[in-house]
Amino acid sequence: MTKKQTIAVMVAALATLMLSLIDTNIVTSAATSIARDFGGKALSQIPWLITAYALAETITQPLYGKLTDRYGVRPMILSALALFTAGSILCGLAQSMPVLILFRVLQGLGAAGLLSVTFILIGHLRAERPDEATNGNALSGIMLGLGLICGPLLGGTILNHVTWRWIFWVNIPISIVLFLVLLTCLHLPTPTHKRPIDWLAAGWLAMTAATLQLICIWGGHDYRWLSWQIISLAALGVGSVMAFIYRQNHFKEPFFPPYLLRLQTLRALTVLQLLTGIGMAASIIYITLDFQLVHGSSPLHAGLQLIPMAIGVTAGAAVGAALLKSGRSIRASLIIGTALCAITLGGLAILQTSTPLLILQLLIGVLGFGVGIGLGNELIIIQNSIPLHDLGTATAGVRFIETLGTSAGAAAFGLVFSQVLSNATSVHATARAIDIVFGLGAAVMAVATITALRLPHALPTRRPQTPTYPHPDSLAV
Repeated sequence: MTKKQTIAVMVAALATLMLSLIDTNIVTSAATSIARDFGGKALSQIPWLITAYALAETITQPLYGKLTDRYGVRPMILSALALFTAGSILCGLAQSMPVLILFRVLQGLGAAGLLSVTFILIGHLRAERPDEATNGNALSGIMLGLGLICGPLLGGTILNHVTWRWIFWVNIPISIVLFLVLLTCLHLPTPTHKRPIDWLAAGWLAMTAATLQLICIWGGHDYRWLSWQIISLAALGVGSVMAFIYRQNHFKEPFFPPYLLRLQTLRALTVLQLLTGIGMAASIIYITLDFQLVHGSSPLHAGLQLIPMAIGVTAGAAVGAALLKSGRSIRASLIIGTALCAITLGGLAILQTSTPLLILQLLIGVLGFGVGIGLGNELIIIQNSIPLHDLGTATAGVRFIETLGTSAGAAAFGLVFSQVLSNATSVHATARAIDIVFGLGAAVMAVATITALRLPHALPTRRPQTPTYPHPDSLAV
């Protein structure tokens, strides 16, 4: 690939990432309008409109990584974009809420690829053209920063001027352009060694993720935590984990190669991503609630109040990319990023209801900077520690862990929030509940900072080769 092709592919890939992020936020903001249009029982089905997309997106992320290692980046990202586009078209044509939910599943299957294969693609580009690919860190910060505010703003604009169906149809021309760019400019080597995929293990892993997601979504809201529904889901999840571990230890080609699990760097980064997912679940949602419920902002105005965070993410990503190019310790950016997140969440936790909005905006701007400066650097460490033919499995696996952490964090913080508000609904009680969530998020990010201290100071200078380990069956006496 030429330099121009690499830059074009990088921009297109990161645009697909922003597209999937915007779609998640934009549908959430328009769910009530959609349900009112369908009438009947549609209002009671709103949770499934959100859940179906999230479930499909989460459970297929690890499989996308495995398929990318087997078939290559190009066919997988094009397939994901095609699925996402087809889902967008069909969602816009849906005539009932159940049908719309079904098509959201299809759209979520495509979004899972956009969220995982994009980062795998950046890893391959970095191996081919390190300088141009490193710029992906800054670009990803810009895209994610825009994704934070574009969803609610775009959703509000569409609902004010045209039908809600354009929330889905607006994806179509953008997706077509991105598909053509990737089709014509993306040329990476196709894997020559077609290793088998353990589909049964993939099924058990998907079942584990699905049960965890449903427990996090339903627990304490639709069903009591000790209800038979939640207990049954938990039992199913534990059984799925045990079945996956059994397959992992006995299949000839394990879903996650054994040497990956033995890498200290990967283990530390997996824990870091899990903690980051949990901790950051205390940020966007509860910052928005703080603006709306405590400071009295409208939903649209609350979205506009997130602009400082978007600016902070963009600036932080640029600084993180500059640190990486300078050859300085990559660990430093992660330590600084997680520490800033811990400090600012702690600062948000001690603010008073009378605190000027300017102070609040300043804090969330610094929070965004903390997120941005470490953005993507975790994956850079992983991708420079893993052989190219396992890049997809490792990258998607760590992203999968972060997604599960975000779901678990959202459920845990939601439980705390609802328990604090169980006996009072005043502005003061709401502010106190949000402050407690911010405090817990700060504690989690402080642990993440300690975890970051275990990471290597610098990137490996050479990409490692796959070590060989005996299959467990060959060790039997």
